[in-house]
Amino acid sequence: MIYKSREYQGIFGIFAIIVILIIAMFLLFFSVIKDRLDGTTASFFIQVAEQDAARIDQMLEGHFDSLQALANIIESETFNIENVIRTINNSAVTGKYAGVGVILTDGTGYFIDEPTKNYKSQPFFEQAMAESRYFSEPLKLEGRSYKVHASSVQIKKNNKVVGILVALIDNEKLRKITDEFTYKGHMYTFIINTDGKLIVMSNHKNALLKEERNYFDFISEYKTNKDVTNIRNKIMEGDTGTFEYKIGESSRYAYFAPIGLRSGWYIVSAIPTEVATEDRTFVLEITIILFIVVTILLVVLFFINYHHQKILDREIQIANEAELENSKKLEISKETQKAKEEFFDKISLEIRTPIIAIIGVIEFLKKTKLDERQKNYTEKIEEATGILSGLLEKILDQKHQKK
Repeated sequence: MIYKSREYQGIFGIFAIIVILIIAMFLLFFSVIKDRLDGTTASFFIQVAEQDAARIDQMLEGHFDSLQALANIIESETFNIENVIRTINNSAVTGKYAGVGVILTDGTGYFIDEPTKNYKSQPFFEQAMAESRYFSEPLKLEGRSYKVHASSVQIKKNNKVVGILVALIDNEKLRKITDEFTYKGHMYTFIINTDGKLIVMSNHKNALLKEERNYFDFISEYKTNKDVTNIRNKIMEGDTGTFEYKIGESSRYAYFAPIGLRSGWYIVSAIPTEVATEDRTFVLEITIILFIVVTILLVVLFFINYHHQKILDREIQIANEAELENSKKLEISKETQKAKEEFFDKISLEIRTPIIAIIGVIEFLKKTKLDERQKNYTEKIEEATGILSGLLEKILDQKHQKK
């Protein structure tokens, strides 16, 4: 019993070591797979954000190209307001925008079908005049119930800026464009500037920010979001990246990329965490299932091998015991045979001696004068002695044959 207890302790000790090694290998493998999948997921959605930013860039490029072509026509003609308005009216751009017009260097603005106004106090005026092309943040202009973006290019005469050609783009139009950027119907996109100001808000059902406010301030209100400063710094530096944040019970993965043609603007694509990680979760679940199956198979194989080894050891033990028993029987048989031979040799000697003596006495008696009665006795003794001698010879012959 003590031997068996120690044997089982050794077996289960080995088994425990094997299980620990398997678990350690699985945890290492699981960690590597998780990191790879996280990296793949992040890389994929960063590419999505970059593609969305590239589409915004293409849209802006198209606006600037149209305006620049019209500005080139205006620059080629005599510059006066009547010619400018006529040229704009005759162009194909008027139907694309919420308003098209020209603003002179003194701030006076002439827009198609709108009264003349001075735009010098508008926040975009100075920067638009200073840059060859410019796209403003959302503006709330007088006489309009909606926000617009001022897209502008410079008008030059003799290499001197005389004004800017301006196209007003409805902010809602940009919102509709960004709402087209999605993934499996769950991802939504919006645009912020480096300060976190919301430029284009998303109307997607999964969007958490439903009002115009600073994005960084919004996610900073929740203590679970500890990397806001780091995210803000990355955006300030013009990096591309990912981050995760949680608002109440809802968590989001967000991916951001800069918009090239509009310095200081970032496109942010967000998606519910469970959607972003569903492929990773599926792969990890399959990995866990495979680990459990492999572990069970290894355990079963271990015990099958152990049981088979026990049976084999028992068979070997039985064979060894049988061989030992046969060896003992053979030894006993040899000893018995030897005892028989010694017995027969001894009996042969002890029986032959008196028989030979009797035969000698009979021969001696036969040479003396015997009456009929004595002769009869002598012949009977001789006959009995011959029979006894013959019987002894037969027994000894059989012993030699067996030997």
